[in-house]
Order: sequence, then C-alpha cells, then structure tokens
Amino acid sequence: MQHPVITFGRMSKSARIDLHEEIDARVATIDSATEAHDALAELEHLKRHLEAATARLVDQVWKQGWYQEDGCLSVAAWLRAHVNWPQAEAKRMVRVTDLLRNYPEVGESMSRGELASAPVTRLAGLHANKRVSDQLPAFMETLSSYARTLPCDDFDRLASRWEQLADADGAHRSHEIAHEQRDATVNTIGATTYVDARVGNSQGALIGEVFEKYVQAELARDLAERDALGLSPTSLARTSKQRRADALCAVFASAANQFGPSPEPLVNIVIDQTTYERTLSAMETGSKLGSLIQPGEDVLDTRCETMWSLRRSWRRYVGWS
Repeated sequence: MQHPVITFGRMSKSARIDLHEEIDARVATIDSATEAHDALAELEHLKRHLEAATARLVDQVWKQGWYQEDGCLSVAAWLRAHVNWPQAEAKRMVRVTDLLRNYPEVGESMSRGELASAPVTRLAGLHANKRVSDQLPAFMETLSSYARTLPCDDFDRLASRWEQLADADGAHRSHEIAHEQRDATVNTIGATTYVDARVGNSQGALIGEVFEKYVQAELARDLAERDALGLSPTSLARTSKQRRADALCAVFASAANQFGPSPEPLVNIVIDQTTYERTLSAMETGSKLGSLIQPGEDVLDTRCETMWSLRRSWRRYVGWS
C-alpha cells in the first residue's frame, strides 16, 4: 500500500480524501483470499504505526501541559473532549503512552508493526500496577518477545501468570478473597432456570474436571448415535451448548442418586521446585512471600497452578486435546 507524502498538522482536506480514497480503492480491488490477507496485514501494520504515533503525540501534550490550555484537568479528559473517546479508551491510551515513554523500544517495535495493540495494552497494565512495576524492567525484553510471538489471548494469560508470580503476596490474598466470597444460586425466572456460581480456583479445578468429563460423555453419546444411524460427520443430535447444559444436569442427577457424604476433593497443584522452595522458606520464616520469579528465569517454566488451569491455558502448545 503506497501512502502519499503529507505534512502532518497542515494536512489539507484534499490530502485526507486522497489517503482515504487510496485505502478504499485498495480494499475495493481485492479479488482473492491471498490479496485479502495481504491487505489486512497492511491495514493492521498501519493501525499499529498510528497507535504508536498517537501515543507519542499524547506524550507531547502530557509533557507540555497543553491539555490544560483547553481547560482539561487531565490528558484523558483532553482525549475525550477532542476525539470523543469513551473514558475507558482514553485511560487505555494514557497507560500506553506512559508505557512507551518508559520503554521506548516497545514503541519502536509497535511502529514497525511487530506489536499489536492488545499485548501493548496488557504490558501497559503491568507497568501501571505499582505492586510489580519495579520488577518489570528486568523482564520487559522477555515479555515483549512473547508479546510478538504468542497469540494475543495466550500472551494475556502469560502476562497474568507473571503478574501473579511477581506479586505472590497479593495473588495469595486474592485467592483467599475469592474463596471467602464463594457463592452459588439456582433461580427460576419464567420458563428458564439460571444456575450461577463463583468459587475459588481450588474448588473450580475440581468442578471443571468433573464437568469436562460429563461433557465428553454427552459428546460420545451423540457420536455413537450418529454412527449407528450412518449420518454425516456433522449430523449431531445436539449442539455443543445443549450438550453442556445436559452435562450439568447429569452431574446433579448423579448426585441425586447417591446423596452420600461429599467426597474430599482431589486437586493436583503443579509447582516447579524453585517456586516450591521459595514458598516453603517463606512459610517457615513467616516472612512476606514477595516475588516468585527472578530476572533471567522464564515465566513459562515457573508455575504454581492447578492441573485444570494448566490444561486450559496451554493445551495448544503442549499438544493436549
């Protein structure tokens, strides 16, 4: 995609129209999947470059205090006033701007189209977290590398893992709070019954394991019925949503047939040796847990999580089905 040379800040209306028309023409002339892929990549590259440029502009407004000349009390308010951004987007850009100010190499990578907006926003969230921001410089190169190579959803999970490891004391408290605030309700409204629950990760791991087994059993029933009738591979009696609902009902039906004492939950927690030793040492001395990851250590090799969480987060990378 060829872009016209423009003078930023003095861009005439005709120049803007030329740029817009060039982009529109590029999209309108696409006649194959390959060209569509190439055009999407070009547009995404341009989007990333523009986001980095916007952050540099916002940084200038921030440093010079120009937002105050418009009667705004903050840069976020200035963005909302001038480009009609919602509050969440304005705050996000302020965080991204602060990140790129402190880590210019991230902004350069974004300008080159190597980093998408979503992982940069996640990195900005880590930078804004005062409980871990002092540890971030030692890990930024590694995290940025993962941000460039991992799918965005997987990088988000990786960033959350690092955040919990870097603030082990805070993560421990959050798990305690989640367990203390556990709740479950079954409510019937009109012709529909709603089942709602929230539990800590230890109980959630047990529930998830049992539920997944029942879902797989329901799928096996549909597959057996399809094969017995000689139907096409996609001709299943129920949708995945319906199977999940029937699986949940089957869990309760199985419990209703027994009504015995509830078994003790068996939850396997996967923890690497270094993390185990650091945690054990803190427990023995009664000291604050602090960070569970040190510079030079790979966050992918550092873990303290249930098997349920581990399988759901990383199955695509270790070949689990």
